[in-house]
Amino acid sequence: MKVQHRPGPWVPIYWGKTISIDAPNYCGVAFINPRGDSDSGTPSQQDRANARLISAAPELLQACRNLLRVVVVEEELSPEDMAVIIRHAADTVRKAEGGEV
Repeated sequence: MKVQHRPGPWVPIYWGKTISIDAPNYCGVAFINPRGDSDSGTPSQQDRANARLISAAPELLQACRNLLRVVVVEEELSPEDMAVIIRHAADTVRKAEGGEV
């Protein structure tokens, strides 16, 4: 039996040094429980980057599926539809890397 992941969007929730990656309705997907930046009580920059990447996983998966539609040509797509798919993939990668979308 194929197990499906919990639907997104997933968001990082910060609880002191701990980061919870939550699906809708505060349903926990993953937890990062790091040491943080020395004794500051906040997650390190690397832990925050990991949380962004984990949180973006459902959107990244969908962006890859959409890009495959363009590359494999499963269906006839207009140039406008292809541009939307490519822009969505680029925006999702920017989001996962911590940039503005």
